[in-house]
Amino acid sequence: MRMVVINLDKSKDRLKKITKNLNDLNVEFERFDAICGKSLYKVDIKEVTTFIGRTFLCNYGIIGCALSHIKIWNEFKKSKEDFIFISEDDVFYNENLPILLKDVDKMHKQNDFDVLSLNCSIGIKTSLKHVKVENYELCQPFFPLTMASYIVSRKGVEKLLKMVKKISYHVDFVIAFKNLSSQIKYYNVSNPVVLNVIKCSESNVSVVNNCILSSILKLFRLQKIDWFMSSTTFTLFLKHSFSFYACILIILMIILLVRRKTFMVLIAMLEFTLLLN
Repeated sequence: MRMVVINLDKSKDRLKKITKNLNDLNVEFERFDAICGKSLYKVDIKEVTTFIGRTFLCNYGIIGCALSHIKIWNEFKKSKEDFIFISEDDVFYNENLPILLKDVDKMHKQNDFDVLSLNCSIGIKTSLKHVKVENYELCQPFFPLTMASYIVSRKGVEKLLKMVKKISYHVDFVIAFKNLSSQIKYYNVSNPVVLNVIKCSESNVSVVNNCILSSILKLFRLQKIDWFMSSTTFTLFLKHSFSFYACILIILMIILLVRRKTFMVLIAMLEFTLLLN
């Protein structure tokens, strides 16, 4: 099975880290030259995105990330391979990876998965169904939010390409919504394989939350919640991105203004100002 690691030209440190990690595990991979959203012409962006996506929801990072995954899916579709293993460059694998890769055929024969995620993230652990396969526990997540590390079958890639004809938002959100209506057989391996993903501050698609809440979450090592709060919720004209937390603060300020809670409005405004700096 071919493994592909998505990596931007500028992210040399990330490539160095994951290369060492995979070499130590004796896992071969190919580097995929990730598409940089900022390098695309406006006419190209218009062609691959929806109007709402490019006007209110996507930034350049989201578009480039989605296009990179889609390009790999199309290349895989033209091949004769049964599976492809796609990884972003911001993950770190443990010693279980080589063993798991040898058992992918067994897992597919028993569950006929379309997508098999190796990363447990926000939304993954709330699962609908658990299945035992050999030494592995596979679960069907309710709303899976990550495309950092996953294996796709031939049938799966056909479904993915039909789901994401044009980019409207984060590609993992689009797939998660389709998963809600059982349009794709999405499984997650509960056994730990991915140890960690990169910090929000180093993400190409998230917004950096330089605020009080983010500091508290980091203090208590609640990185996954910080990651979710830092996720880009909407973006105006590809440039001005607002995180999930920023949206909560805006709604809170409106409610407090209506209720004339002046002191609380000032506190919320202070937090919002820190968020933008």
